[in-house]
Amino acid sequence: MHMVLALSALSLAATGQTQYYPLALRHKQRSMRLIREQIASNAISAANDANVIVILMLSVFEISDNCQVSWSTHLCAAVDLMRLAGSRSSAPMQINSQVIEFVSRFFLVKDALGRSACRKVAKVMHEVPPVDSNEASCC
Repeated sequence: MHMVLALSALSLAATGQTQYYPLALRHKQRSMRLIREQIASNAISAANDANVIVILMLSVFEISDNCQVSWSTHLCAAVDLMRLAGSRSSAPMQINSQVIEFVSRFFLVKDALGRSACRKVAKVMHEVPPVDSNEASCC
């Protein structure tokens, strides 16, 4: 919920209502604190759909907040959680395959855009879990 509020406040701040920017930062910090606490207390149970989506939203916040480069730190956290969820052979997967596919595609696109704009080497290609190549393309 804090990330939804953070992104909403950031969006309002971007329209010139700058009084919402500190609120956006507070909600972002609360969200980061909560997810860190979950991972610290039990990383395996923290590897779930909701937390991967929150991490994606953290990345969107960083990208939207004057193109902060720290979005790639959130990428690493999302990849780590997806790997952790996939490595538990005895327990059922807590991250839905559709969530993994969506998040993977999101980060691949962001990485490609970043490389195009900044002429940098790919960070993501070998980190993000593969997406289903049998899926029909819309383009």
